[in-house]
Amino acid sequence: MLLPANRFPGYLVPDRCFMKKMGIYEVYNKKAVQDKVSPSEYELIYNGTGEMYARCLSGIVIAAIIVLPSTFIIAYLYILFTEGKIDLQTYLDILLIPNSTFELMIMIPALFLMKIVSYNFISKYVLRIYRHNTKRQYVGVYINPILPWKNITCTFEKAIKLPDSINVIIPWHKEYYRLAGHKSIILRERFKRPVDYDRMLGLVKTLDE
Repeated sequence: MLLPANRFPGYLVPDRCFMKKMGIYEVYNKKAVQDKVSPSEYELIYNGTGEMYARCLSGIVIAAIIVLPSTFIIAYLYILFTEGKIDLQTYLDILLIPNSTFELMIMIPALFLMKIVSYNFISKYVLRIYRHNTKRQYVGVYINPILPWKNITCTFEKAIKLPDSINVIIPWHKEYYRLAGHKSIILRERFKRPVDYDRMLGLVKTLDE
């Protein structure tokens, strides 16, 4: 009796596998070139989700952190040169921001807290993972948390599953791994095939072993 295509060994595809959305790897070469990975040497085995949202989040927070202090400085210099003195109320009115000390004490730390939280997630979130065709080597691709329009890559031979986080309210609290010494977030259902996940963890031997 013939088995369905997704039941053959090596062709197991989870319900949420990214291959279903990508067609038959129609964007593989484009992604590889973008990540500075050779398509002839590496195979894309993992494709994360929400890349655009993560980049936008990081960009918005970074822009706010840059724009806010710059606005303070420009407004300060404007009042200093036009009025010859600094009046706090006028200063805050020009900035069009909450003009009570209490509100400012909440707004500024909250902004930096948002950056810390976004940095903590984005610096760990893996966009893509490539596996070398002939040797045990992987390339992980991350968003640069400082320059979100750029990527950061790392090479590793094996991923290590880390214990689940005690913060169960975090959706990815069970998805922590260590890649090249770096704590990372990897969504298991985003692998091309379940066997790729097992190989990355060293649960399945490769041909060169």
